[in-house]
Parts: sequence; structure tokens; C-alpha cells
Amino acid sequence: MLKYFSSGHLSRFITIFFLIVLFWLPAFIAHHIYVPDFGNPLFLFLFQLTAFNIYLQISIALLITIGSALVVNQIAADFEFSSRFSSLAIFFFILCSSAFISFFSFNPILLANLFLFFFLKNIFSFPSSSTPITSTFNAGLLLGIASLFFAPLLIFLVFLWLAIIVHRMNDWRNFATSMIGILIPYLFLFTWYLWTESVFENANNLATAYFLIPEIKFPSYSLNLLITTIFMIVITVSGFSVLTHLREKNIKLRRNLMITLLYLVFTILLSILYQNINQTMLLIAIPASLILTNSVNPGKKMKIFNIVIYLLLALIVLNLYFNLGLYFINIF
Repeated sequence: MLKYFSSGHLSRFITIFFLIVLFWLPAFIAHHIYVPDFGNPLFLFLFQLTAFNIYLQISIALLITIGSALVVNQIAADFEFSSRFSSLAIFFFILCSSAFISFFSFNPILLANLFLFFFLKNIFSFPSSSTPITSTFNAGLLLGIASLFFAPLLIFLVFLWLAIIVHRMNDWRNFATSMIGILIPYLFLFTWYLWTESVFENANNLATAYFLIPEIKFPSYSLNLLITTIFMIVITVSGFSVLTHLREKNIKLRRNLMITLLYLVFTILLSILYQNINQTMLLIAIPASLILTNSVNPGKKMKIFNIVIYLLLALIVLNLYFNLGLYFINIF
């Protein structure tokens, strides 16, 4: 299977299309409804615009997922995580973003990821930038917008600073402009609250979002726990595989792989600590798909890896359609 998706022939994209249909069909029948958090102002605004039709929200979520898969594949090709004609990144992203039923909804993490794609792409482009200050400002701005969808993403400022250090751009102005970039969206938000005279009205909601107490818990449903465990094992093994082969890469790819591994660590910690929102594991889909893509060597036999991926596919489909069956049982 991995060798099959290592090329970009039309048949690969047709196969991925059928996988998407297979994964998303239950969502249009037994849809998962996301209850918005009033502390995420930008998401709340978009949610209210589309709340009149659940099928519209699911359709938007599906289109965003497909678009995100195409973007991550382009990033993988542009920064040499994979060959130019590989479709592995699309496959892995669709697999990671379809793992659980709660992912098939219009939720803040899905929208935050849209900005995190370009945030990460901007970071990868640091070495080729003629104006580093502008690049760090743009990265901070994108992170600030993403945090309006999911407030705990502000902790990624630490990740951004670590990425600046990895790229050896240690000028203090790069650190300062990244923080200024993050603050810009909040300046506009505060201005809007002043204009609408709703500063105090929204103060409690914002405080709840930005001072969220971590809630650590494990999946109570055994099939979800099994899928989570296998995913974590596969991602961890792939991460170590990438680490052991870092010296074989060129300097740009080596640094970008180190940054992606750091990003993976941050997203895993965030998804563990903030399970108040079921969709936080969607954050892992971006770095995981890049790491998994780079760890695949089409020239070598990867029998065990293939078996595990087939197993994951089977478990995900079983999980989705088992819950669909329960939905019909409850109706009748």
C-alpha cells in the first residue's frame, strides 16, 4: 500500500477519493454535533453563520479536510519530505484526520489547522527569506489568528522561538516581531469589543478559554483506545526512524525535520492536556502526516508497516460503521 501511494498517478487520487467517501458517509447519516466554546470568538462567529444547517457544516468540514490534505501534500513536496509526485502525505493526512467520529464535524481545530499549515510553511521558508523579520512577523500573525479558534495554541509561541533558534536566526528582533504578530489579531478583537461595547460581556468567556485548566483523560471506548494506541506507536517509531537518519539529509531538510518533530511533540502534549475538546488530536495530523511520509522508503520493503496501516484502516472503518449501526439501533 505504501509503495502504491508513493507515486502521484491518477488512480492513487481516485483511491483516496473512495477512502474519503467511505470515511465520511456515516457523518452525513449519524452526524456528530459540536457544541461551541464561547471562548473561541472567531469560531463562534463562523459557527453561528452556519448553525442553521448541520449538513452544510459537515460539507464545509469535508471540503476543508480535502483542501488541507492537498496543502500538506504540497508542503511535503516543496520541502523535500517526499518526492514531487508522491501522494503519501494526502493518504496519511486523510487517515489521521478520520481516526475518530468526533473529527467529522465543524470544529475549531479543523479551522485552526488551516492557519497552522501556512504557519508551518512560513517557518520552513525562514532560510530562504530575504527579510527574516517579516517572515517571523507573518508566522506570529498566523499563529495569533489560529489561536482565536483554539486559545491554548498560544503556547506554540515557544515552538516558534525554538524554530527560530533551529534556523539560527538568533537576532532579538525576530523574537520580538513574532510576538508582535501574535498580538495583532487580539488588537483587532479588542477594538471590535470596544466598538460594540461588549468588553466586559466577553471578558469571562475569554478568561475561560485562555486560562483553561488541563483535563487529562484516556478514551473510554475500547476501540478508540486501540486506534489511539496503534497511531501513537506508529508515529513514535516513525519519529525515531527519522531521527536516526537525520545525518543523511541535506541541511535544510534536516532542520525542517527537527522542527516538525518539535511540532509533533507540542501537538501531542496539547492533545493530551486539553481533552476538554475531543478534536484536539486533529492537531497531530499535520506533523504526523509529514513524519510518516518522510519515514517511508519506497525502495525498501516495509511489510510490517504495511500490515499496521491495513490494520488501522480496518479498525477505523469498523469504528465508524459500528457507531453508525448503533445509531440505527437507537432509532428503531
